[in-house]
Amino acid sequence: LVLLTMNLKTYLGIYILFAVFQIYHNTEIPNCAFEDTVNLTNALQFDNGSYLYAYEGIVIPPDLVGVYDFEEIYDGRRLPVEPHLRGCICKGRNCIKFCCHPTKELITNMSRMCSENELKEELEYDPYLEVIYNNGSRLKTHAIRQFVVIQGVPCEGGYPLMPQEDEDDKWDIFENGTIYRHFDQSYISKRDYCLMPQNMSDGTWVLNPMNCPIPNEATLSNRINNIAMAISVPFIVLTIFVYLFIPELRNLHGKCLISYLTSLAVGYSVLSTITLSEVIFANFVCSSLGYIGYFSFMAAFFWLSVISFDLWQNFRITGPIRIGQRKRFIMYSTYAWGVPFCLTCIVMIIQNSDMDPYYKPGIGDDYCWLKTNDWSAMIYFFGINLIIILLDTAFFIMTLHKILIIQKEIKKVTMNDGGNDKSRNLRLHKNNVGLFLRLLLIMGITWLLDIFSYIENQLHPGVTNPLYYISDFMNAMTGLLIFICFVLKPKVLKLMKRRILGKEEPSENTESDYSDDEFALEDRGKNDALQFIN
Repeated sequence: LVLLTMNLKTYLGIYILFAVFQIYHNTEIPNCAFEDTVNLTNALQFDNGSYLYAYEGIVIPPDLVGVYDFEEIYDGRRLPVEPHLRGCICKGRNCIKFCCHPTKELITNMSRMCSENELKEELEYDPYLEVIYNNGSRLKTHAIRQFVVIQGVPCEGGYPLMPQEDEDDKWDIFENGTIYRHFDQSYISKRDYCLMPQNMSDGTWVLNPMNCPIPNEATLSNRINNIAMAISVPFIVLTIFVYLFIPELRNLHGKCLISYLTSLAVGYSVLSTITLSEVIFANFVCSSLGYIGYFSFMAAFFWLSVISFDLWQNFRITGPIRIGQRKRFIMYSTYAWGVPFCLTCIVMIIQNSDMDPYYKPGIGDDYCWLKTNDWSAMIYFFGINLIIILLDTAFFIMTLHKILIIQKEIKKVTMNDGGNDKSRNLRLHKNNVGLFLRLLLIMGITWLLDIFSYIENQLHPGVTNPLYYISDFMNAMTGLLIFICFVLKPKVLKLMKRRILGKEEPSENTESDYSDDEFALEDRGKNDALQFIN
């Protein structure tokens, strides 16, 4: 008897250990996708091991029950959770997936949670959907009565397809619960969407699928372009550091260049993050990145126009410039930061308005950046930048023309006293104009080619000239080119060495090509040079 009791205790212990192992060890159901299962944690268990799925009143046999320690959500991502029982309810049945209870709950704050507190009464809507059956027929089918309803929200930040308001949001549903999204011709399984009633502008409710944000997918050329942008950013940052580090470079044009490069670095960083990151951004984060990138790129273009204008103005004005450099920089900053800020606000207002989606900029819709598959980007981005580039080009042409006139007049008096000083002064300004002319060439030509590429893609969709891939890459390598032009110069390297070592050069050598004389004509120098024209 004692031996029998010991054996019973042993067997009981083994059974308990086995039961615990079954509960806490993952035993997935063979040949059953996670999307076809339901949680049976609080389900009624029968003596034969079957479970009752109370919501549908369906009994699930023990061979279709398993223990899971994860939850599979959008795009196959698995989230670790406490081990729990699940039953394969869709085996041999047609299931349809709702986000929450079909009539009593809604998603809370774009999360994966459901709450019935948002509803004062049960929802009333047309539950009939046009279902495409396996034989190809389309029949109006009651979504709740003729399908097994399962529940779950596949992701945060989901957005509804609303064909009632936007034709691009058309969708179909098949007998097996898969939906077909028209705008990108995608088949989406029950794992990656859920149905939820949507409140229309007239107060009625309609049943539409909630989609997850589409991952950022870029073509090979775009990925190469944005990788180059990411590589380019450190060189831009190094150039900014050099200009901040050397006092001789922190004059008016140096400050304008720093502002321009800062805008460019932020814009490139944001665009690279949007394109290269595989993270599915929440709607607010996605839109914020798009607006920051838009503001940064627009500010870069406006700062480039400031540099062009200031160089032209220095040669245009024949008398002393009465406004000091500090006040001029404040005026330039108000313009170069203020106008892009106003444009960004306008873009935000239009994007969140009831305007026809075709004319909206598209930031935060299907992508975090401007949509470039129609002409809207020409209105909000490329068109404005094209005008700025053309104006910059005009300023530089007029500046170079003025230099040629001054140079011609100075040659007539080089034999007089002071002629050498005037020639040296003009040479310094010519070097400065040449330096920023290279900046215009680096930015202007490549951006012009980008704009022409965009226009050609609109006129001839799907046809791309290989030349534009080269221009995209060159544009993305702007940081390296700027670093070479503005930092890897003998004078700048000499100033860096002197700054690091703390050495002072003899007085006769202290004049630098990067003094204020280079970046802006001093009143005396301008009067001396320009008096020969009058």
